[in-house]
Amino acid sequence: YYEQSAYGYDSNMAGLAATVFVPLVDFKFTNDTPYWLLMETYAPPNTYRLTWKFYSTNDGRTVEWNTSGPQDVVPAPDPLFQENSDLEPGEMKQVDWSADGANVTVTRIVWRGGQVLYNDVISTHYSAWQAVCEYGPGTEDPESLAEELGKCQP
Repeated sequence: YYEQSAYGYDSNMAGLAATVFVPLVDFKFTNDTPYWLLMETYAPPNTYRLTWKFYSTNDGRTVEWNTSGPQDVVPAPDPLFQENSDLEPGEMKQVDWSADGANVTVTRIVWRGGQVLYNDVISTHYSAWQAVCEYGPGTEDPESLAEELGKCQP
C-alpha cells in the first residue's frame, strides 16, 4: 500500500496511482477537455515498472488532494512454503513477496475559475498478501533454510 516517488517508497502516497494487475484493465479515464492529449509511455526492461507522462494545453484547472495514508493496517500472513519437484534438495526460490493490508482514502477537488468541477472521494482496500517460497523435495527444514537465505522473511 505504498507508492514509489523520486525519493523512494512513501506510504503517504498510497492510493494515488493506478495499479496494473493482469488480466484486468483497472485504470480508465475520459479526456473532458477540447484539447488533444499526448501520452508518453515508458516500460524499461527488467524493472517491472510502467510509467505514463501526459501533456496537453492548460485549461486553467487546479487540483487539491489529501490522503488518509494507510489506515486499519493488517499484517501480512505468515509465509507459505511449497514443495516444487523442479528444484533440487536444499534449493529454494521465492515466487511471491509479502505485503501488509490497509485501507486508504484519497479526496480530490478539481477547480477552474473559482468553481468546483469535481469533488471525488476514492477509497482503496489493499489486501494483506503472504510471501511464497518453493523448495526442492528432501529439504528438511524449509523455514530455517529461508531464514538462512534471507527469503520469505517479514
